Amino acid sequence: MKEMTANDDSERFGTGAAKYAAYLETPEGRLRLDLAFANLQDFLPQSTRSLLALDIGCGTGAVAVRLARLGLHVTLLDESLPMLDFAERAAREAGVTERIALNMAMPPSSQTCSPPRRLM
Repeated sequence: MKEMTANDDSERFGTGAAKYAAYLETPEGRLRLDLAFANLQDFLPQSTRSLLALDIGCGTGAVAVRLARLGLHVTLLDESLPMLDFAERAAREAGVTERIALNMAMPPSSQTCSPPRRLM
């Protein structure tokens, strides 16, 4: 059996972003998101208007968009540019771009860093 590395994960999420986003549109994917978000909401205070959230490994931004709809300001962090593209599109379609900031994370093996990518 081949051992998985951080580079394998990075490549998988870079090339598989569209496949993962399509999965999240299936009944199983929506149920997975709904259950995870329902559990998260149990821990949120009633008033979320001034809260900040950090979504590490944000993927398609599905959870971040839901948090932004509740009024939170959310910073999304992912090392996959294709995933951030999906997250940016989701925020724009949901009308929450003013509450979302996208940032590219660098994989552990990287020696350079890039400036934050922000929605305008």
